Amino acid sequence: MNFLLMAGLFYGRFCVWLANNIISEGTYNMEYYNELPKQLPVVYTGDVIVAGGGTAGITAAVAAKRSGAERVLLIEKGGFLGGMLTAGGVMNLRQFSDGAGGCAVAGIPYEFARLIWEMGGIMHEPYDRDGEFAPEKFLHIRAETEISKYAAQKFCLDSGVEILLHTAVASVIKEGSRITGVITEGKSGREVLKAGVIIDCTGDGDIMEYSGTAYLKDDKSVIQPMTLTFVLGNAAVGQWPVTLTDEQAALHRRLYSEGKYPVKNSGMGLFAGFRENEVYFNATRCPGDATDTRDITAAELECRRQMFEITEYFRKYMKGYENCYIKSSAAQIGLRETRRLLGVYTLKKEDIEEYRQFDDGIMRNNYMFDMHRPGETTDHIPLKKGSCYSVPYRCLIPRETDGLIVAGRCISVTREALSSVRVMVAAMALGHAAGTAAAIAVCDKVLPRNVNICKLRKLLAEQGAVI
Repeated sequence: MNFLLMAGLFYGRFCVWLANNIISEGTYNMEYYNELPKQLPVVYTGDVIVAGGGTAGITAAVAAKRSGAERVLLIEKGGFLGGMLTAGGVMNLRQFSDGAGGCAVAGIPYEFARLIWEMGGIMHEPYDRDGEFAPEKFLHIRAETEISKYAAQKFCLDSGVEILLHTAVASVIKEGSRITGVITEGKSGREVLKAGVIIDCTGDGDIMEYSGTAYLKDDKSVIQPMTLTFVLGNAAVGQWPVTLTDEQAALHRRLYSEGKYPVKNSGMGLFAGFRENEVYFNATRCPGDATDTRDITAAELECRRQMFEITEYFRKYMKGYENCYIKSSAAQIGLRETRRLLGVYTLKKEDIEEYRQFDDGIMRNNYMFDMHRPGETTDHIPLKKGSCYSVPYRCLIPRETDGLIVAGRCISVTREALSSVRVMVAAMALGHAAGTAAAIAVCDKVLPRNVNICKLRKLLAEQGAVI
């Protein structure tokens, strides 16, 4: 009895302490809030999970499914797929071409672009939406945002990919050095999803961060700046599809030198929009670290301010823009650079300059060095027409973490090399390779780092990839 009495008193005092020290399921002190352990439901078990529904994630998921994985799940934090192509409002798809009219990228990325074309959402030039689909003949093609959203989901669903929207990865599950699943946060709360292989297509390398995978991230004083894209309507009237005449370009240079242009960005990009008298602007600029919530918030706010001031500038100074208006703006700011994997191999500027071909090459690229500086300038260094470099599979594989493949702009590259690899068509090609490799790993019961390279390259070639 005395023991039970003492236990009861202890329990009562413990409950009083708990009530005084617990706030919404955790303990709180002056600096940190410590969540109490809780059971999370395991809501999915499959073969491959792709985190990030951008251009790399779309092709990765489709490739994994087509290459033999039975259950493939594509997770996206937003309400639609497409990443920078849709949410980022980046209309220019760069680049399928080898610079000389041949294909540098084909296969599943080419199929996806063709689907957008067939749905009426791609033009080779502002005035050319007819004829044959031939993106390899151009350094970029332009995609319509809303059609691309639907094309992305159709492409995935028609291939048998499962999709989970409004779902952000919050953490990972590891068994030793191997990732075996992810913990997500969504309207249903925190949930566990497991798979044999996880593909990080988040762009920012979120899975790398949560899993303790080694990566590089430069100081925000040198990281390429963020940009909010937008489209003006009733613009370039009387001259469209010409966005700026030679006279207007000269006027802009003079006004810029006089400090009358509201943004410190000498490399303003204007492109004829998808419909008459629409002009697509890639013109705002804000430095910062997009993996820092406060930095990316500040950049969103600043670039939206810049968008309105640029619009006023064009109304005031540019003929044909007197009555222009903001027709649309990107749902989120566009990102060029954040985390980069420290992989088994790191692609270097010299590899690109020498057009190096690797034995484990899984894609080819001819896109220029396109380095946006945090200040006012952008460095454009074109590659030799008709010449491509390859990207080795090792750039997608972490040095130590197992069960993980990385695709998109967060692969293992130097900053200079990233400026060429980071664009959307290259991301699609990397996704194609990552998804195919993931399926092989699952079917052959091997780790992604041990995938048979000859088998991977053969399957990619059979699927139309240029390797």
